[in-house]
Amino acid sequence: MPKGSKSKKGTDVASADVTINSSESISINKRKCASIKQQLIALNKTLSAQRLRELVEAELFFHMEYVESMHDSFDHVRSILEEADQRELDGTGRAEFFDVYLEVKAKPSHELNLHRKPNARHSSTVRHFALEEPQSTLFSSLRKSRLPELKVPQFSGAYIEWPNFFAMFSSVIRKDLELSKVEKLQHLRASLQGAALETIWSLEPVEENYDKAIYLLKNRFDSKLLVFQAHIKAIFGLNTVDKSSGSGLRELSDKFNSHLRALNTLATPEQISDGILIHLVTRKFDEKTQEKWEEDLPTQTLLTLNSPTLFLEKRCRIRESATVTQTPSNQ
Repeated sequence: MPKGSKSKKGTDVASADVTINSSESISINKRKCASIKQQLIALNKTLSAQRLRELVEAELFFHMEYVESMHDSFDHVRSILEEADQRELDGTGRAEFFDVYLEVKAKPSHELNLHRKPNARHSSTVRHFALEEPQSTLFSSLRKSRLPELKVPQFSGAYIEWPNFFAMFSSVIRKDLELSKVEKLQHLRASLQGAALETIWSLEPVEENYDKAIYLLKNRFDSKLLVFQAHIKAIFGLNTVDKSSGSGLRELSDKFNSHLRALNTLATPEQISDGILIHLVTRKFDEKTQEKWEEDLPTQTLLTLNSPTLFLEKRCRIRESATVTQTPSNQ
């Protein structure tokens, strides 16, 4: 037998194993996609008009969130499948699923809208769209009737929550031209808790204080550096998965990816790497050194590795100089 023939055979076997494993993975993910789609179709059949009328608002919200979670699961599995078998990119799997997804999600959303307008279901004065009405207006009205009213999340002062809170408040309240500044201020106060509410607590509910409240909140919480550091700190504070459970690993994965996506919107990969190393070294500071470190930090500029290096060098010189000065002379 020629030299190397055994090695070649072993390579062929290994290659065959990889091919089999890849085929099995593709087959499994196809079945997963089909299973999620069938579950969604089954749910669609159960959500009859009669069944929807029997559900309270909390149950309607639950159905909407459940449908959304099924969409996320399908999207995740389908992405893995398409990466493994690029022929799936040309298939109709995503489009077919999306059609069912839209139909199912629209049902509880539309019913929720009717819950909030109880006279709309039976009123003889309900507006009917004329055929000559512009298509864009018709689509906009239908779209609004299918979507639940957006709500501003509560903000208690956590830097990590500020961007999402302010973006939602701006979208729902701040840009609403039908609201007066006094009404906007009232909505703002109702959305705040804890340290955030204390920041504007002393402001009276008058028109001129609305802009002042926005300024005070942005000045206190709108810090690119502090939001960035909060995400870094949160990643290091993630709980350890004690047991190899799917739910525990999924929770860890979701939280990690959530923080990572936020970091990617704030910084470059190099800045993120620097931020991680800076966090590691500053955790080793004593209390007084930590206070001095935080005294002159910028608010909108991210730090580089040069920042703690220069800071530590300066602190070392100061401490060493103080030690020399305090040492009694030998003369």
